[in-house]
Amino acid sequence: MVDKSSHSMPRTSVGLAIIACLALAASGCTAMAAAAYIVKGANVDAEYEGLWDRRVAVVCRPVSELHYSRSNIARELAAQISTRLDTNLRKIEVVDPQVVERYLDENEWERFIDVGRGVDADLVVGVDLEAFNLFDGQTLYRGRANVSLTVIDVATGDIEYEKIMPEVVYPPNVGKPTSDIQEPAFRREFLEELSEVVGRHFYAHDSRVDFAKDADAYKRSN
Repeated sequence: MVDKSSHSMPRTSVGLAIIACLALAASGCTAMAAAAYIVKGANVDAEYEGLWDRRVAVVCRPVSELHYSRSNIARELAAQISTRLDTNLRKIEVVDPQVVERYLDENEWERFIDVGRGVDADLVVGVDLEAFNLFDGQTLYRGRANVSLTVIDVATGDIEYEKIMPEVVYPPNVGKPTSDIQEPAFRREFLEELSEVVGRHFYAHDSRVDFAKDADAYKRSN
């Protein structure tokens, strides 16, 4: 079980912070500024902070032309986003993804708000999966996805937040040879990345996590 009361800084972040501190000191900045960097890191605030103290359901749906081929991917993505919200927000009740899936299987629905009412959520994080691809040609994996986000207040029907995200590409610069990793493994890897990018809209995060994405992707396949 995740302890939401505190989150320790990863060792790599501590190392980066110490290096940054020395650089700041060498450039003549005050010790206070250097210390602030160590404590705060390079955090970027959430774009939408309204999930706190709410019961939240995450629902992902593929657009019509992707519906049959990508429906399982949409559910996997919703489950991973749910886990990230539950892990990174201390005051939130995330509806169990299995409860959401059971509602989707047993009911006809057209709107995100219908699902929210069906699982007694306060808010729905609606994720429209508009494009999803794993390949760059025949010999490389390079995931691409287009996603739009909508947060809906179930009680009022009001749209609290919406955004059309820029295309998510992973790895960002260089594809991974298909000979290095099986397709199911790369799909899981890309969904992890995509869920992280989506989740960061709702909780503060370290801006340095995007550095060396290509190198990280290569390490994960070896």
